[in-house]
Amino acid sequence: MEKLKLALGFFMLPFAYLLWLIDRIVMVIMPQQEHPNFNDWLHNKSVIYAFIRLVTIVVLRIVTGWVFGF
Repeated sequence: MEKLKLALGFFMLPFAYLLWLIDRIVMVIMPQQEHPNFNDWLHNKSVIYAFIRLVTIVVLRIVTGWVFGF
């Protein structure tokens, strides 16, 4: 079971890094927010907030596409 957790963590690491990079790009428009490094970002609730920010941006993009026909 421990090896399975290790393997899943190893395979999810590139996706976590990609999410962190996208979050850093989004955080450029919010300079008052803290910009933690990758290791600190993984060990707190920042991952959840980054995922929520990304989902919100994607949903807003889809809705504006439907409303304005982009």
